[in-house]
Amino acid sequence: MHLEGVDPDAPNGDAATNSVTAPVTAHERSGLHLASAAISTLAAPHVAPAPVVEGHAVDRRVLRPLRRMAPPAPDANVGEFLEAFRILVRSSRLYQRNHPRWTESLNACEHRLRDALAATPSLQIRIEHDALTVSRGDAITPHGLPVPDPRGELKGLAEEFARCSIASLEFLPAVHLGELDLLSQQVVWVTRQRPVSAERGVTMWQQWLRDAHVSGIRINVPAGRRDETVLATLVAALLGYGDAAADAAGATSDDRATTAASREQTIAALGLVERLATLGTQRAASTEEAARRAHAVLSESERAAVVLLARTVSIAPPELPAAARDAHDSLPSFLNRAADYLILDFARRALAEGRIQPAEISTVLSDLARTPGAKSGGWAPIGSDERRVADLVERFWDGLPSREKQRILHSADAWCVPPAVLARHLDPMLDAARGNRSGAPEREARALLLAYAACLDSEEPRARRAVAAGLGELDPQIARLWPHADSEDFAPRVVRSLAREESPGISGLLAALAERLAKRALEGRHYSEFDRILSALESAAHDPAQSHFSALVRGITTDDAWFYLVEDALANRPLDPVLPRLLRREPARLLDRLALLLTAPEGIDLLPPMVRLVRATGEPVLATLAARLHEPHRQPALTAIKLLAAADPLRLIAALPRALPSWDWNLQDLAVSELSRLHDEALASRVSRAFFECVEEAHHLVVPAMLDAIGLANDASATPLLLQIAAGTHATLRDIFFRIKAVEALGRMHATDAADLLRTIARSRSGLSYIEPAGLRSAADEALALLENHPAAARVRARTEALEKSARPYSRPRRYQRIPLASSFSARLAGSVSGSARINTIGLGGAFVQSAQRMTVGDSLKVEIRTGLRHIQSTAVVRNVSHDGGGIEFVHMKAEDRELLRRVIVRLLR
Repeated sequence: MHLEGVDPDAPNGDAATNSVTAPVTAHERSGLHLASAAISTLAAPHVAPAPVVEGHAVDRRVLRPLRRMAPPAPDANVGEFLEAFRILVRSSRLYQRNHPRWTESLNACEHRLRDALAATPSLQIRIEHDALTVSRGDAITPHGLPVPDPRGELKGLAEEFARCSIASLEFLPAVHLGELDLLSQQVVWVTRQRPVSAERGVTMWQQWLRDAHVSGIRINVPAGRRDETVLATLVAALLGYGDAAADAAGATSDDRATTAASREQTIAALGLVERLATLGTQRAASTEEAARRAHAVLSESERAAVVLLARTVSIAPPELPAAARDAHDSLPSFLNRAADYLILDFARRALAEGRIQPAEISTVLSDLARTPGAKSGGWAPIGSDERRVADLVERFWDGLPSREKQRILHSADAWCVPPAVLARHLDPMLDAARGNRSGAPEREARALLLAYAACLDSEEPRARRAVAAGLGELDPQIARLWPHADSEDFAPRVVRSLAREESPGISGLLAALAERLAKRALEGRHYSEFDRILSALESAAHDPAQSHFSALVRGITTDDAWFYLVEDALANRPLDPVLPRLLRREPARLLDRLALLLTAPEGIDLLPPMVRLVRATGEPVLATLAARLHEPHRQPALTAIKLLAAADPLRLIAALPRALPSWDWNLQDLAVSELSRLHDEALASRVSRAFFECVEEAHHLVVPAMLDAIGLANDASATPLLLQIAAGTHATLRDIFFRIKAVEALGRMHATDAADLLRTIARSRSGLSYIEPAGLRSAADEALALLENHPAAARVRARTEALEKSARPYSRPRRYQRIPLASSFSARLAGSVSGSARINTIGLGGAFVQSAQRMTVGDSLKVEIRTGLRHIQSTAVVRNVSHDGGGIEFVHMKAEDRELLRRVIVRLLR
């Protein structure tokens, strides 16, 4: 099918031979001279009168702008695609569909097609005289350009298309691999059948497209050549009839420009557009024939419709090719623009005059766009109905005056404005606010956003749905405007609307929006906004009918979110007061995270910020920690001991008598060592009483440290127990090392009631030998020296007083003097750390061990210290570590080893 009015290749003198034999009337001839005038003055609102010209003159005037331009060379990608398609058809004949060669040909064809479609909206290929021509959707090619075929291979493809009754092919961007496969297979199948007529071929291919559900390929559709002659003739005739109809009605040019059209007049004008669209699908033998058909359509139409369409053409004339501009209108594209202008002009004038409300805009545009006059079989508007209506709605609001748009956005009808339009309205304000220190544009943009969100309270479901979906599309703008002090109610409003919403679809949109807002607040460290969202969700979750809110809260407070909150709370910066309120919502998750961090190598460095956080969170976390002291698993109890000892030792002290028997010796040792560090006298007294209550149930490696703490606390109530242990008459605590520790505690307490017992231990004999071991007797002698004020005890008292003064700066009071060694002792370690080591500092209570192996606080070791020919053996616990070793505390030692160590220390002190 050909759409041109004349043959452009015929000489001008032969134009008369191409015209129809019917005579041209005077009225039709007037349309011809208007067509020639429209070519030169089409951009002006009105066409000036021009003398009558013949058809061949019109032809020359119309085609002159096109002939001045050098035809663009066809895209090389198009030729490559056609060659790839030829190979695909050949592969479809030769190979099965799973053959590698066929698969390779199909993929290559699809890649070449994508390259060809990259710079054009569609690719139109026609078969003319056994050759292929191509016209792109954005090129100035009224008759198409031949595809170069130097080797003659594409000629065979053109002949094959002709045998299949394919006159034209159009490939749209929606085409995909499967449709190319179906087309190649169908071409092979049709060529094997008997040839059919042209009409039968058109029907056959249209039926195949429908049955195969192919939407990216069009076959045997009019190529839609951009025939400026037909368009110019139509425009000139339309303007001429419009002026004549308006003059007959007595309307001036100002009246025609300002008079609002009724709905019926607009529909009639759309019907006229449809009838004029059929001119593009009919082949005209000459320009005069095209003009005659246009005059025939206009003469049969209503005058009001002609005037209205003429006004549209005057305001929005078509674009013809010019030397400095490549873009131009085809007949279908111009009629599309004219129909859209008619619809939008009616809606804008109706809104301005109050005949329709903002909420009715979408319905009015949809009804007009779907009227029979707005589409036809010969001319279909670009895009689907839904897409076209959405585009019309956006264009309507974009074209609305800024003041009117601002008024509607501040009203309850703000939901009627599409989110894309609102975004384009807000962006200039936000860009201006970036360089404007006044902040007025940003305040106005924030007010518009809040007014738009206020429509969530509307009683109309469509309004709530539009705003819920629109706020999701306005995410970039929300990120620039929220959180802010002026918009604190924004996120809670979303949650409240979600709690009231009954529609599942709208609820889903609002839930997704609330989750996005919470995530943005969390990532931006806007914890107050995050807290508001959670508080609103939790208050709504109390309603039994809103149980799904609990799931939403869990989705917002995921493990990753909680990890982020904990990490920020432990960072080296002032603690945000909102963080403790957030974290106390789920104490168990907080403590699980803290327990995991404590197990890391750098966990000991995080202990101070952890204690700060636990104190700030308050009762829920502290109560959970106290409860975890009784858990059977080691890690929760260990975390609870460390954190409570530093954050709230009273809870640990109160729980110790009941919890300590259930712990292994490591946890007992940790609790005792942590509580022994407390300096406050009142706390030390309470620790002493707690130790007094549970010392009988403690592990034997922990009892010595508990007895030392009791002695340092100077708790007189524990004296009877210490006397019983020192005398060796206690039912369970009879070990010599326990008795030594009890004797030392009595001496530190200056318990005068123990003087007789200490003398008995130090001096009682059985014949010539002493009854008690030497280590116990030495401890009793030093304790008596502290109790008795005689000259021989002065040296012991002076050494004790000096030790008390030097021990004040330490977190844990020193019980024994520590002696640096000029020549280190060698030692052997066994246990969690094994191997040789060196002793640089030593005392009765412990030593500093230099070792190449890494030690961990709380590890127990077997230590063998070599002092000359003798070896001192002890059980020790690592209390602190450094880069080259660690400090250990002797928690158990035999009496002879203890005495040997005491003698070594006495010798070193001399």
